[in-house]
Amino acid sequence: MFTFDDQMLVTPHISNLLGHESPMLHLRRLGEDGLYDRFASHVAALWETGRPVWP
Repeated sequence: MFTFDDQMLVTPHISNLLGHESPMLHLRRLGEDGLYDRFASHVAALWETGRPVWP
């Protein structure tokens, strides 16, 4: 996921496909609680609960 201003590029994981075979979505934030905000909230939660791979 890449975020800039009110736009985002997202490559959702699709079962049985490699990363480069999955589609890329170009999202624009047009309102509250839309697809953009839902992806942004998901990534924020991942960052908050993440931990380093190496201590």
